[in-house]
Amino acid sequence: MREKEIYRFSLDLFQQAEYFRAITEARRYISLFPQGKNIEDMYRIIGDSYLMAREWSSAIEAYDKFIENFPNSRYINQVLFNKAVSLVKEKNYQEAKVLFQKIIVSS
Repeated sequence: MREKEIYRFSLDLFQQAEYFRAITEARRYISLFPQGKNIEDMYRIIGDSYLMAREWSSAIEAYDKFIENFPNSRYINQVLFNKAVSLVKEKNYQEAKVLFQKIIVSS
């Protein structure tokens, strides 16, 4: 598969609620195309897939990788919000509060 096909396939799987398969394809994309033009989206799909699958700690880890790799992304506030939601689900209210405040300040 080519770059665009793997990207599209991962998105399609996510939209079909095939979250773990979407994660697999997103990781495949990242492995094959580490400088690909859709790399940011693939990191986000991994976090969002874990979030939708209610795998909170895995979502937090995935969002941390996104934040580390793309601190100036146009998606950063959405990623911070989703990480904060995952933290609330893990009952880590203090860290979630800090993230929510960070989003408010940056908006």
